[in-house]
Amino acid sequence: MKLVLYGAEPYCINNRVRKLIQEIDDMNVSRYQGLSREAVAATSRYPIMADKQAVIVEAEKLTGDDTKMLESLDIPEFTLFIVVVSGSVETRTNAFKSMMKKKEVVEYGKVAEPELKKLITKLVTAKNSHIEEPVIDYFIKYIGYEIDENVSLYTVNIAIKQLCYSAKEITEEDVRALIMPSVQVQIWELSNFLLDLNGPALYSHVTKLFDEKENGIGMLSLLLRSFRLAYKASLLKGRSDHEISKILGVKPFQFKAAMKFTPQQISEILTVLQQGVNSIKAGQPEKNTVIFTLNEALLVLGGAA
Repeated sequence: MKLVLYGAEPYCINNRVRKLIQEIDDMNVSRYQGLSREAVAATSRYPIMADKQAVIVEAEKLTGDDTKMLESLDIPEFTLFIVVVSGSVETRTNAFKSMMKKKEVVEYGKVAEPELKKLITKLVTAKNSHIEEPVIDYFIKYIGYEIDENVSLYTVNIAIKQLCYSAKEITEEDVRALIMPSVQVQIWELSNFLLDLNGPALYSHVTKLFDEKENGIGMLSLLLRSFRLAYKASLLKGRSDHEISKILGVKPFQFKAAMKFTPQQISEILTVLQQGVNSIKAGQPEKNTVIFTLNEALLVLGGAA
């Protein structure tokens, strides 16, 4: 049996691997870094004093050639061959589609909101604490689970433990006091201050981010990503929030503030932000460049610099 596991949720992937190998003795579990010849050759070795063995490969990415090779492999019945991919997967090849059809590839994306809420409630209850649904909603948005690819269920689990150790009745104030918001969430807040034309809050937030040692190129690059999404949403004006969410694959709160501006304005913002990134790369001071760039962006949108 061969199986490729990939996606944005490593917690679910690792749980699946644990369940698959739980009845296989450790001496018959081999692990390899990268899809090497040695790893493939290991699938043909007989298990030691057992009927089954597992060969687990951890790969950073899966190319079209990798998938073609995997699809052609004839894995012995006594071997469970698992490839865990932490990065990108080429999904457009015939070989990948063939493996999908045979259920040899499984993607583990972010957990849907209803399931995530149930999990958070279960984790909190297990620690003899309590959390109301509005606080769960706030926590999910604050920690950035839905918008930050670096935030997984591992992050959620650790954060919930921190909250439960400190409070029996968890509140929004506890979340703000004990949990660090994801960088992506802080950048989303920054873009909202810009879209709301709130200059004082914008500059205050920039100063806070620099105090927390965020770098200028990183901030502007994340803002670029946020405004590219805003631009796509602005092109869909006239459709319902639900329709736009479905087309873009994001929650309405991620684009709603941008809908009062034209695609042309947001396109100009993208140009200004990219110029800011280029200036820092050319050696201009980071903080001054970011502030100047956001000042220009405010002027584009009609706000007071």
